Amino acid sequence: MAAMAEGQRIAIIVTGGSRGSGEAISRRLHDDGYTVAVLDLLAPDYLINTGVVQHFSHVDVTSASSVSIAVQEVLDAFGMVDVLCNNAGVSTMQRVVDMTEEEWDFNFSVNTKGVFSMTRAVLPIMMRQQRGVIINTASMAGVKGLPLLAHYAASKWAVIGFTKSVALEVAQYGIRVNAVCPGFVRTSIQERELAWEAQS
Repeated sequence: MAAMAEGQRIAIIVTGGSRGSGEAISRRLHDDGYTVAVLDLLAPDYLINTGVVQHFSHVDVTSASSVSIAVQEVLDAFGMVDVLCNNAGVSTMQRVVDMTEEEWDFNFSVNTKGVFSMTRAVLPIMMRQQRGVIINTASMAGVKGLPLLAHYAASKWAVIGFTKSVALEVAQYGIRVNAVCPGFVRTSIQERELAWEAQS
């Protein structure tokens, strides 16, 4: 994470920051003294009311226009975007032989296109600033693959490749781009997957 100078405010966007791991990220960033903007489909009223989140914008990360509007709202609110945490994600579980195109497209639209759209929207800001950090939430599934999650694993594998490529493009502007690959994290999504797997 970017170092904080005395009195400096660092503005961080967290997509999907209203629930699950995104909520935990938002809370930790707040506790560490950062200014947090959550971009999500669901307004985190409980985080806003307690001062954890300083700004909220409704966003559909699969829509370029929605992303553009939301990022501009953050810029208008804070005058800068120092860090982007691309955390919004979805998953479904299905055998490839039974998988529909809709399931495949849904995972890629949020998990991969969403990362692309958000990154593309903040990069011009960070390039002007000559600084910035982008952190993409990938997954261990994107490293080793998992049965019943071929579409999810493929979407996260794409995030890893995207991350490495963008990092090489923008290093000259003082922008760092990295991915994290969590294993099992107990969230509502993971609990749903465990229940589905137990029934299969």
